Amino acid sequence: MLAEAVGVALVLAVALGLSTRELPEEYDWATFRRAQGRVWLLGAGVLGWVVAVEGAGLASLNHPPVVGFAWSAALAFVAVGVTGIATGLVMRRAGHGIDPATRALLELPKSRAFVLVVSTGVAEELVFRGFVLTRVAALTGSEVAAVAVSAVGFAASRAAGLKRAQVAQVAVLGVAIAAAFAYTGNLLAVMVARAGYDTLTTLSTDPADVPNE
Repeated sequence: MLAEAVGVALVLAVALGLSTRELPEEYDWATFRRAQGRVWLLGAGVLGWVVAVEGAGLASLNHPPVVGFAWSAALAFVAVGVTGIATGLVMRRAGHGIDPATRALLELPKSRAFVLVVSTGVAEELVFRGFVLTRVAALTGSEVAAVAVSAVGFAASRAAGLKRAQVAQVAVLGVAIAAAFAYTGNLLAVMVARAGYDTLTTLSTDPADVPNE
């Protein structure tokens, strides 16, 4: 239990550290790759911690599935999609645009943007849902607390350069993803749903149609 608590604390500390990092003046492919490398370094650290410190197998990153993969993925996709659309409409109505990093991502060649959003999404789900959520649920006995903590960590890791409303949007989306995982217990299905949603929104959004911050 102590190892799990320390592991969660370290992940949240790293997420908080990422939220305060200095942002580049301009974004390019190399900048995005470095950012993606930081996320995967965190994911590799989680995997190493699970095996070396907790003495657990990688299966410990996933709750026992309670429903089939296809149904889990569909349910998670709907949860993420509905939440993403709803929060996006609220942000537009409130006059909030997209941050410079997101705009630069949308202006990348579609193949590069696809690689970035899918691989980053997989790493984030591994860390914040597969590791943080399951550990907090085990430590507290409360899935509500686990969903909340994982969503806060997820939002913190994305907070650098965002306005408060944008951080809140990420947090709400994090709650939806975490709740889908807590309900289905199928991490792979949630990864697929997240990758599908991120791919659709990235490939279908024209940055010219979205206002700036």
